[in-house]
Amino acid sequence: MKKENTIQKAINYLTIYLDKNDNFNDFKYISKCINNPLQTAYIKQEKINSLLEYTDTKIKGTTEQRKKYFTSTSISIVLVM
Repeated sequence: MKKENTIQKAINYLTIYLDKNDNFNDFKYISKCINNPLQTAYIKQEKINSLLEYTDTKIKGTTEQRKKYFTSTSISIVLVM
């Protein structure tokens, strides 16, 4: 059985009321924001590719990387974007 994080569970629940955006699958990592637990942090594949190309930084989702590279917003914005 695959373990699902809390943010992913909330997104799955909210899709009952909101449709997922066409570009939703571009988000590779979605997790709780470090600074504000009421928000969601995410990073897109484009940003991962550019970080890898220009700085040789591999995204592992560590706390430091989430603070530095991830974008923070509400869950509903992630779905509707």
